Amino acid sequence: MKTINNVGKKGKVSETHGDALKKISSAISESRTVMTVAGVLLGFLLSVSVRGGQYDSTEMMLLLSSLILSTLTIGLFSLPVIYHHLEFPYKDPRKFLNRYHWFMMVGFIPFLLTIFLASTFAIYQFIGNYAFLASLFVYVIIWLVYVLRKFR
Repeated sequence: MKTINNVGKKGKVSETHGDALKKISSAISESRTVMTVAGVLLGFLLSVSVRGGQYDSTEMMLLLSSLILSTLTIGLFSLPVIYHHLEFPYKDPRKFLNRYHWFMMVGFIPFLLTIFLASTFAIYQFIGNYAFLASLFVYVIIWLVYVLRKFR
């Protein structure tokens, strides 16, 4: 098996080509999973927009912003799969893994914004402008759980 030498803070670490390909396979699977969730969300938003309804200007902006961000999310989450097919005989698997990580991290920004706007849109019909606070409250709870994980 071909050996790849990684140089890190602790010195040289040896990694086989097969291990790198397993990491790539795992990364592609992760990308497919996240892309599926984003696709379901886009399908929901498209269904709501096609069905139409009596929406005020705030609801229309929430829906339009959610649709645009959701489409952008799917595009960004599909970049690792496209890049994988363009670069397949890998000369340097670490290059793919670095690019994959960058694509996913950039993709999570519109993904989180889409979830915020879509949940705000769904709640807005019931509680009006307080929907922004309700959606923000959910994100604060998630952030607190993330921060408190260190103290466990």
